[in-house]
Amino acid sequence: MPVNTLAWADVFRGLVVVALLVGTGAGGQRASDLTVPHSKHAFGRKLKLEGVGDFAEVTPTLYRGAQPSHAGFKSLAKMGIGIVVDVRGTKRNGEGREVKRLGMKYVSIPWHCPFPRDEVFARFLQVIKGNPGKKVFVHCRLGDDRGGMMVAAYRMALEGWSAHEARKEMEQFGFARSHHLICPGLARYERDFPEHLRRNPIFNGLGPEYSKDSSK
Repeated sequence: MPVNTLAWADVFRGLVVVALLVGTGAGGQRASDLTVPHSKHAFGRKLKLEGVGDFAEVTPTLYRGAQPSHAGFKSLAKMGIGIVVDVRGTKRNGEGREVKRLGMKYVSIPWHCPFPRDEVFARFLQVIKGNPGKKVFVHCRLGDDRGGMMVAAYRMALEGWSAHEARKEMEQFGFARSHHLICPGLARYERDFPEHLRRNPIFNGLGPEYSKDSSK
């Protein structure tokens, strides 16, 4: 893709995010206010955390957001995040060093939104299941499409949500129709993810238990 096209896509996505923030009032609770319990199918709660845009609590041990600033990484460490999962596709070794210096573990799982792969989500689910009780923060650049799909995979695989329910949460956090132009195929992958869980051996032990003789 030409450089000018990439630049246009970044500008376009930025405008979409601004519109969403204006429409929602950019509201949210503070990250320190985590006393409201989650219902079984409650969407993530938007919170305010210094240095992290579009920050939200998915569960009491899973958080999502946009690319943190230096202040943002300090805020994450202060609130007890133990693992930072970075899904951006660029080589930014500085983030890993900064995360580790602040006492957190850095996990890089890069992918580009037009090309979702089962291996990416299996790795993420392994991180979650392999660190019970530890707080995990996952981020992309803006916190909407790639981050949204990571959370959707978690919801379907480990919480038993339907693809429709997970998609509604993605939309709540900015995955709009305009993203279909920037990330063609991502909505289809999300819709079909339960089938990926069932058929791909890479997800063995990482998703719902399906009956082998089920015809569904």
